[in-house]
Amino acid sequence: MPKLYLVILVFSISLIHAQFVSKPAVLEQINAFLQEDVDTVDSTYTVLEVIGKEKLSLNVNAVVEEFDGRYVVQLNSSSRKIKLQEESVLRNFVADDLKHVFGNDVFKSCQITRVGFEHQQRNGHSEIVGGVVMVHQLVHGHLVRGPAYIFMFYDALSNLKMIEYSWIQTEKKVVKNLARNTDVKQLHKSMLTQKMSEISESLTKENTRGELYKAVRSWRMMTDSIGINVLVPSITYLGKYDDAGTMRYVSFDIDEFPAKSEAFKPEICSKREEKR
Repeated sequence: MPKLYLVILVFSISLIHAQFVSKPAVLEQINAFLQEDVDTVDSTYTVLEVIGKEKLSLNVNAVVEEFDGRYVVQLNSSSRKIKLQEESVLRNFVADDLKHVFGNDVFKSCQITRVGFEHQQRNGHSEIVGGVVMVHQLVHGHLVRGPAYIFMFYDALSNLKMIEYSWIQTEKKVVKNLARNTDVKQLHKSMLTQKMSEISESLTKENTRGELYKAVRSWRMMTDSIGINVLVPSITYLGKYDDAGTMRYVSFDIDEFPAKSEAFKPEICSKREEKR
């Protein structure tokens, strides 16, 4: 049996729980992300130091207010007359509006992560009266899980009425990995198994089932011991479960190199000593 297949098989067995299971494709993603064939004590990886917030330029006339690094943009758009109904249609409007308001560069550096609709009961039935879309900033092609986002608020006729955003600026830093990669990866997998077990236990109480359906590379924001905000490489796990006929979604992050390991003590190699 090939070594990689054996690793995936063993890992698959460890992630099977009664009420929350993982798709085989996710297990392959995880093993690819964690690079199972690497085993060294002399390695480094990249983190991103957050060096400030950025006020984005607008291509439209709008009222902009700042609240401690967050910006709120009030718009008066009313050109659309299309009732909000389908998520795919709203996603297309979001793409057009991002380009129109911020320009193509910002559009290319973010990704839609959540689409929701606001409902009200009218004349005995539920009616969509607005939409809220969350967009996350991409840094080096990966989502930032933290205060790097754009919220977009739509009325019932698909017009963009308000934007709230927080955009960050980053600088690369190099970190020493003092533990064997296999040791760190084993800790990551143990943390994933534990998280899935907790979710499975919760779903068991609700008498429902769910699955882990996707894993994506991301950046998780954390504050280090000397108060500097950094983005560390992580994997974001996406799951879903049935709640009395309604599909619910769950997501959580686990660092690629979990800092809780006693053997793993990261050390910023550039400029960090100057700031102590």
